[in-house]
Amino acid sequence: MDRRSLVLALAVAALVTLGIFSATASAKEPPEKTRVTFTAEYAGGEYFGESNTLHCKGVHKTNSVKYPGSGRKGGEDIEHCKLSKGETFPARWQTPGQPINIDDNFWGSDYDGQEVPFNEDLPAYGVFFSKVSAGDNAFTVKVLFPNT
Repeated sequence: MDRRSLVLALAVAALVTLGIFSATASAKEPPEKTRVTFTAEYAGGEYFGESNTLHCKGVHKTNSVKYPGSGRKGGEDIEHCKLSKGETFPARWQTPGQPINIDDNFWGSDYDGQEVPFNEDLPAYGVFFSKVSAGDNAFTVKVLFPNT
């Protein structure tokens, strides 16, 4: 075998090997994840009682494997909201200890205002968990936002 051919064959083999290793290394990179906390405060209004104040805190999470997409387009909010001390929701609002029942309405994220249907039957996105506290003064919601 010619010396030039041997050098060329070794160079090609080295490049192929390098390509295989770099492809394998990039495939094993961890998913990109974000976690951002947020807070909000509202006058109670029609839903939560005219003289009440609702205090909310939550976390917005993304995971490039679970919610692929670009930027903020997809993710999950978990939010806990509580009325000021001594306040309770209006009697007509919801049943303590049960999921929130306001289908055909929308939940707006306190993280960035993105809205999704408030329908716990949607498998792809929307409010997928909610519960009013037994004390009738707080609630928790977990919301999936679509990848658009």
